Amino acid sequence: MSEEFKLEVGRVYDLPETVSMTVTRSWYSNDYGDVELVGPGPLSDRFREIRQEGRAPYLVFADTMRYRMDGERHPLDVVFNWEAVEMGEHPVAAVGAVATAIQDGIVTRREACEYFGIDVQTVDAENERDRQRLAAMNGGAV
Repeated sequence: MSEEFKLEVGRVYDLPETVSMTVTRSWYSNDYGDVELVGPGPLSDRFREIRQEGRAPYLVFADTMRYRMDGERHPLDVVFNWEAVEMGEHPVAAVGAVATAIQDGIVTRREACEYFGIDVQTVDAENERDRQRLAAMNGGAV
């Protein structure tokens, strides 16, 4: 019979040799650890509902992912968890997670490009060439 235990990141454990582990991280976190983005808040699309183990669900502003309206930093602010990408996740999943974070307004395109070591102007130039090729294939319509 196998048992599951949730281990804390950054803590050292003395485990028997026969233990198998699967390490997972959420793509998003706050100052207290990993969080789950549930979806739009119950009252309005202006908010996102956030869940975190050991805490009651709470809302953040959907456009900034911040807990406070005035923009002041708060421990419940949601940020993209770059550590999850660095933990050896599949590259396609990592790129997809970063793309979602860009769409959700959590990271900027420039931040994402810097993380992956890509020049944002090079990406913009490649995208423009792709748009022009698509327009040529469609007889000038994009």
